Amino acid sequence: MSWRERQRGSGQFECFHGDRIEIDPPAGPLVHGLRLVLDDGRNVDVIAMEEKLLEIMGDDLAALARQLLSAGIAYSAEPRRLLVLRDKGTEELLRRYGATVREVSEPFEPDGLVAARAGGGPKAANPRTGGGRGRRRA
Repeated sequence: MSWRERQRGSGQFECFHGDRIEIDPPAGPLVHGLRLVLDDGRNVDVIAMEEKLLEIMGDDLAALARQLLSAGIAYSAEPRRLLVLRDKGTEELLRRYGATVREVSEPFEPDGLVAARAGGGPKAANPRTGGGRGRRRA
């Protein structure tokens, strides 16, 4: 599933093998690696798909991260790089701030608080709790 699909947290989803499942609120965001237990007892693992991303590197990643957050752009922070969904406007912004930007494809899992502040999901969502038709198991 893409990051945006996983942020919905409820609704109908298509599984890898073609089955369709429905997840009722208050499921919250579906994080990579989460296991859902369906009402019929089947287990469904949430798997993040590879997405087109920008890898951001630079001398001051913290300053670049602040710029992304103030622009409302969700990012994933790692020790030596940041990752954002690929977008030409975002790429231009980052280059203006002196970042080295490279196109990559890999799963995208931004920090929960960063995603919420960037408008990517509910601010109070707890990915380890839930209920409804797709109960969560950590």
